[in-house]
Amino acid sequence: MPYIPPSVAESPISEELAHRSLKRIHQGKVRDTYELPGYTDLLLVVATDRVSIFDFVLGSLVSLKGEVLTALTVHFLTKLLIKNDHHLVASGAGIDSYLPLGLRKYPELQRRALVVKRRQMMPVECVVRGVLTGSAWEKYAAGERLLWGYQLPDGLHDGAWLDEPMFTPTDKAQSGHDEPVTREYVARVYGSGVEAFSINLFNVIRNDARKKGVIFADTKFEFDTTRMICDEVATPDSSRYWDVDEYNEAQKQGKAPSGYDKQPVREWGKKASPVDGAVVNISKIDAKSVENAVLVGDIPVPKEVLEACTTRYLALTIRLTGKDLPEFQKNEMSIGV
Repeated sequence: MPYIPPSVAESPISEELAHRSLKRIHQGKVRDTYELPGYTDLLLVVATDRVSIFDFVLGSLVSLKGEVLTALTVHFLTKLLIKNDHHLVASGAGIDSYLPLGLRKYPELQRRALVVKRRQMMPVECVVRGVLTGSAWEKYAAGERLLWGYQLPDGLHDGAWLDEPMFTPTDKAQSGHDEPVTREYVARVYGSGVEAFSINLFNVIRNDARKKGVIFADTKFEFDTTRMICDEVATPDSSRYWDVDEYNEAQKQGKAPSGYDKQPVREWGKKASPVDGAVVNISKIDAKSVENAVLVGDIPVPKEVLEACTTRYLALTIRLTGKDLPEFQKNEMSIGV
C-alpha cells in the first residue's frame, strides 16, 4: 500500500465507519475500500479529498475532490457507458440499502461512496492517449519515435493531436511509478480485445466531450479479468481534460494548455519547498523510498494551489454533465431528496 501521511490518513467518515465496525481492507492514494457486512460479493469504496502527484500522496486535501470523482464516475457509467458491463451497483442515496442501519441517511458518505462488485482485477493500467503529452511526450522529446509499437513522425510537439488514439499500457505498481508494458504482453496474457475495447471507450468519451467544448486528452481504464469496467472512470484524477479554445491557441505555440485537472498541484510539486527552505522537484525523486514519501507528505501545499484544483474540478463537472455538483448529486444521485 502507498504511504499515506498521518495528516490525511483519516477523516470524519473513516472514523465513523470504523466506529460502526466496517472493516477497511485497502487504503489507496485516494480511495478507501471496505467490506460490507452481509455482502461478501460487494465492496464499499469511499473517495477522499487526498491528492497524489508523481506517485506521492501529499499531506494536504483538495476540497470536494472526492465528491467530484464519485459524481463523474456515476455520470459515465450510468449515462455514456451504460451499455457496457461495469462494477457499479449503487450510488448516492442508493447505497443505504447495503449499509448497516447506523450508516444510512448519511449525506457525507452518500456523496463520496459507491457500492461495487468485488472483482478479480487485471493488474494493468489500460492507458489511452488522444494527444501526445505527459510521459509519452517526454519519451518523444528525448528522441524516441517508436512508442509502444507506434511509429511517430518527426516534428510533433507537446499536445500534438493524434487522429488514432494510442494504447500505452502500464503495470500497476504497489509503490513508486507504474512501468510501461507492451501491447503484445497485454494481448497475450489478457486477450487481444483489451486494446480495442479501451480505445473504443476512449473514443465514446472523447466524442462526447468534444461536443461540449472539451478535449479528452488521455485517460486510464481499469478492468477485471473479464473486461468489466471497474474503478474510477474518466475523472480528472485519471485523465487530462482541456478547453477546446485554449487547446487550439496553445497548439499555435506548439505547447499543451493547462487543463481541468490537478496540474496546479503538479506544477507546485516541481518546485516545492520543504520546511527547511530547500527546493525539491518531486517529479525527479524516487517514489519507492519511504523516506522520500515522508518528506513529501510533510511539505505544506499552498492554499491557493489547492483552491485552484478545486475550481477546475468543479468547472469540469459542469462542462461534462451539464449540472453543477450539488445539482448532479440531487438529481442524479438522489441525495437530499
